Amino acid sequence: MARYLRLLAVCTLVCMLFAGCMTAALTGDNDGTSVARTLTGTINASESAKRAPRQQATEQRYSVIVQSAETKKNYMGETDSSGGFQVNIPESETGDVFMVSIMMPNGQPAGPVLFSQNSSQGSTGLEITGNTSLGAIPFPDDPTAAPIIPGSDADYDDSKVSDTLIARLNNDGVPVGVPDFGRGDDAKGTASEDEGQQIDADQDGLPDDFDADDDGDGTIDDFDDDAQLNPAENDGLNIHFFMNLKIDDVQATAYFSGDAAGIANSLKTDTVITFEVQGQASLGKTITGARIIGPPSPAPAYLVTTTVSTAAPATLWSASSYALQPDGTNHFQQWVVPNDFMNTGDTFTVEITFDDGTVGVYSRMINYVFKSIPKLINVGPPGTLATFNDPAVITFDGTQDLVFEWAPPVDDFGMLLVGLPYQFEIFYYDSADQQIDDIDGSATWPSPPTNFDANSQNYSVSGTTLSTVSATGAFSVQLPKELFVNSVQKTDGTTVNVAIYKVDIAAQNNGNNAALMLRLKKN
Repeated sequence: MARYLRLLAVCTLVCMLFAGCMTAALTGDNDGTSVARTLTGTINASESAKRAPRQQATEQRYSVIVQSAETKKNYMGETDSSGGFQVNIPESETGDVFMVSIMMPNGQPAGPVLFSQNSSQGSTGLEITGNTSLGAIPFPDDPTAAPIIPGSDADYDDSKVSDTLIARLNNDGVPVGVPDFGRGDDAKGTASEDEGQQIDADQDGLPDDFDADDDGDGTIDDFDDDAQLNPAENDGLNIHFFMNLKIDDVQATAYFSGDAAGIANSLKTDTVITFEVQGQASLGKTITGARIIGPPSPAPAYLVTTTVSTAAPATLWSASSYALQPDGTNHFQQWVVPNDFMNTGDTFTVEITFDDGTVGVYSRMINYVFKSIPKLINVGPPGTLATFNDPAVITFDGTQDLVFEWAPPVDDFGMLLVGLPYQFEIFYYDSADQQIDDIDGSATWPSPPTNFDANSQNYSVSGTTLSTVSATGAFSVQLPKELFVNSVQKTDGTTVNVAIYKVDIAAQNNGNNAALMLRLKKN
C-alpha cells in the first residue's frame, strides 16, 4: 500500500514523509538532540540542470537528504543562494553508514551520491565519524544520464566509504533505479536480505523514500502487498496527496478519440489534486493549520499555477500560501487544479502546525498518475454485448445482469494500470432528472447482492480479480440486475421511482482515482 513517513517526537517536531517508501523521520537543528557531526558541501549546477525538466522560481533550492542505514532516520539540509548546504547529524548516529540523496528544485528526486564505482556497481554508503565535506559537487546537467559524485575537493576527515550499501549501475554509470524512479525494467532485482542494505534492498540506488518499487519485483508499491505499511498512522496522522480524474460520458470523447494533443490539453484542467491531513484519535493534540510548501523550496513547478477547484472565478492557490482548509476537527484538505501535467516522481511537502507549538513537515513522492480513464468498449447483457461509441444515454434490459467491458487506464509510463480495485458507484435519478438522496439501503435491498454496499450504493471489485487483462486488453465485470431497482425507499419512508441510473466506473487506490461516468436507462 502507499507508504508514508514516521513522525519523530522532538522538541520542535520537524520530519519528512515520502510515499511509496519505507518511512523515517527527518530531523533538523531543533530536534532536541546533540549535534556531533556535520555533512557539508556545495551543489554546483548549471542553469540547465537547475531548471530541468521544468521552469522554476528565480531562487532555486536543492534538498540534501541523509539517511542512516542503521536507524533509517533521515536528516535534511537545503541549499542556500550559493548552493551550499549543511546537514547536522546527532551524536547518537556517529559511526553509522549513511546514504546521501538529492532532491531537485522541481520537487523530484535526482538520485544518490556515488562515493565509489566500477563498471557495474557503486557504493552509496558513507560511514560518518567526523565532520565531512562533499566539496563542490559537479551536479550533472541530466542526473539520469550521468552519476552524482562528490567534488574533487571533498574532505572525508575520519569518515570513509562503506562497502555495505551497493547500487547496481547502468552503462552510463547511473544507479539503475534513477531514470524511472525505480519503476523501469533495469531497476528490477531480487531484494537483498543483508541488514546493511535494507534502506535500498533492491540495490537500484534509490532509498525506499524515493523508490516507487522498493523491492524491485516490478509491482508499484501502491499495488504491492509486500510493500511496507503506513507507519504514519501509528503516529496519529493520516496524510493523503492524490489525483482525481473523473470524467463524464460527454467529456470522455476527448479521451477516447486517440488524439494525443487533445487528451493532453484535457488532462491539464480535468485533473484535480486532493491534499488531505487528518488526525487520528491517538494524535493527542489539535491541528491548527496546514499548508503545502511551494517554491523556492523543492516543489513541482506547476504548484504556482494551481487554482482552487471550488473557487469561482478561478483563484490561484498561491494567494493563500497554499493553505489547506479546515473541514471538521483535526481535518484539513484542499482540492486544486494544476493546469499542467502531474507526473510520477512529483513530490509535495506539507507543513502542519499543532496547538502545542510543534510543527510537522511531511513529503510524499507520487508513484504513478493516471493519463487516461477507463475506456468503455462494450456493454449489454451477458452474451449480447454492444459496442459503446456514443456518449448518449445507454439503454439496457433491466431483466438481465449488465456487463461492462473496458480497457484500464494508463499511467505516464504508458503502462496499463492493472491490479487496481474498482468501485461501480451507482446513483439513482427521478423523472425530473434529480438525484435521489437519503436512500434507505436496508429497506431498498433487504438482501443485497454480494460485493454491493447498500448504504453507499457501491459495487466493489478487488484488484486481485482485475489483475490480468483479456487477450483484447480489457476487463469485464457483470453487475447483478438487482442493483438496478425500479424504485428506491428513502429514509423518510417515501418511495421514489427511478428513471435514470448513473454508473461511475472508478479505478481507485488510496484516494487516487480515474473514473468514467455513464448514464443509463431501462428499455
